[in-house]
Amino acid sequence: MVKISSGMGDKGCTVIAGVTMCKDDSRIYAYGCIDELSSLLGYINSISKNKKLEEKLETVQKHLYLAGIDLQKPKKGRITKKQIIWIENEEEKLEKKLPKLEKFILPGGTKTASLLHIARSVCRRCESNIVSITEKHKINKNLIVYVNRLSDFLFLLARNENFENKIEDKGV
Repeated sequence: MVKISSGMGDKGCTVIAGVTMCKDDSRIYAYGCIDELSSLLGYINSISKNKKLEEKLETVQKHLYLAGIDLQKPKKGRITKKQIIWIENEEEKLEKKLPKLEKFILPGGTKTASLLHIARSVCRRCESNIVSITEKHKINKNLIVYVNRLSDFLFLLARNENFENKIEDKGV
């Protein structure tokens, strides 16, 4: 078993993919953001009673695990067109099912939908962080596309959660 505590963090450093870096490195921040998003999705799954939603979110969590590896080892390219196509197909199914969006909507509705909206905003922050590190570091381009699509997907999942619970979107 790998020892969890190495003591490196006591000095403000960590080792990622064999490279020692400061904990305030932008790559560490982006990696932490992906971890935060995955943890939030895990929490949503813990309170959800919607098995289909739970399966989708678990798939996304698995993708986010790969995204984290991509941030550590960008040459591997774990997020591929396959994950992007999966998310686009899921979005298409939801868009066909949901009422046409004719206005900006306020985040809210059911507890699960509200949390999905929070996850969407965390996802946008992740995307911003990932884009910002591309100025200094080579990043798998599919990762940026995937995270961009993911925020849209989480938005659609939130709308769908409300739709299935007969809660109308509140518009602006």
